[in-house]
Amino acid sequence: MPCQCSEWSDRVRINLGYETTDLLREGYEILRARNPWLDLAECRSCGQHWYVAVDTVDDDYYFRRLSAPELTAILEDDEWPADFDDFVNVWPMGKNDGFRARLSWPWKDEEFEIR
Repeated sequence: MPCQCSEWSDRVRINLGYETTDLLREGYEILRARNPWLDLAECRSCGQHWYVAVDTVDDDYYFRRLSAPELTAILEDDEWPADFDDFVNVWPMGKNDGFRARLSWPWKDEEFEIR
């Protein structure tokens, strides 16, 4: 399968639907998971690294291209970009969770590509 992500901008929202259900599983290797909905992924075709959120409430993927320093921060220090920290749809809501997100969508004040 040819690489799709080489043509994407640095921030992309992709509808999670019938045609894209297996996009993450088939096209990317998951290198690390922050939680069940947030992953560090590497494109199997081109090797680009992405911070990926899977919003199963509103049915979207959010791909955020990572720089080399950001990748190193995740792998060596478990420090993730803040893009999805306030995004309630990708954080568990149990009583004992140490993280509570506000109801907010990523990149609301930034440009991003919709595919």
